[in-house]
Amino acid sequence: MAGNTPTTVSAAIWIYKGAFGLDWSERRHTLLALNFADGSKPTIVQTAGSTRDYRVDKVDDYRPEISDNVVGNVNLGALLVEISKDELVSFLLKTPVDNTIDDWNSHHWVAEAMERMVQAGYLTRETLDRGTDEMADIIVDAKDEHLR
Repeated sequence: MAGNTPTTVSAAIWIYKGAFGLDWSERRHTLLALNFADGSKPTIVQTAGSTRDYRVDKVDDYRPEISDNVVGNVNLGALLVEISKDELVSFLLKTPVDNTIDDWNSHHWVAEAMERMVQAGYLTRETLDRGTDEMADIIVDAKDEHLR
């Protein structure tokens, strides 16, 4: 049954401009998108909420590329191991948020989730470094940054 059988998983980081106001770097939203070779519905895992009130959430059957707010993505490629959708999503949902810091946001969560994936043997350190570097480049390229 799709979802609980180990399969090849492709991962990507998607970056969106903020929903309200000016497009500043700290308002950009990041998430992890997962595609499964076994035919399971694609899933995103992301933070939801706002400053000091974040939680981790998943959305099944969501295709990030259809949003008008997408500003970029970073393809991380296939994970190093086959893993079931249920196991991977459960693993990512356990990546903690930090609601004690005002400037903590989805950018931090994606980096921390990827670090946990490296520690678990799902991603290489090189993929983590490349992914976070490319994500940061897209984040800081916010079009309204010069208006500060």
